[in-house]
Amino acid sequence: MKVVYSEEGSSIALDEKYILLEMDTIIVNNKNITAFAVMSFDEIPIEELSQIENMKKMHERMINGYKTQQWEFVLDCIYNLKGKWKGSIDSFYDIFEERVRTLLSTEHMEDWDYRIVQT
Repeated sequence: MKVVYSEEGSSIALDEKYILLEMDTIIVNNKNITAFAVMSFDEIPIEELSQIENMKKMHERMINGYKTQQWEFVLDCIYNLKGKWKGSIDSFYDIFEERVRTLLSTEHMEDWDYRIVQT
């Protein structure tokens, strides 16, 4: 797995043999920079190939759930996604799970922003 970054409003052009998964958005110099995991289909175990579209959709729903503070849903998605993608992004899921568990122990925050602010 590799990580690429994209500034808000720009696009990433990839060959059909790659999968792109959103990870985090970071604010750098007042610009949103989004990190994406990039994996080749060659990195996916053959037994997971038939599940790729469902796994991608679950990952996308997990990110959207995170942005809308649906913590329990995000944890369910993480539980189901860990070990997928040949485990290549499990370290991201571990960090994300820890972050969500911390947020889960706090009250709903109206002014909460899913983006990471670089200081």
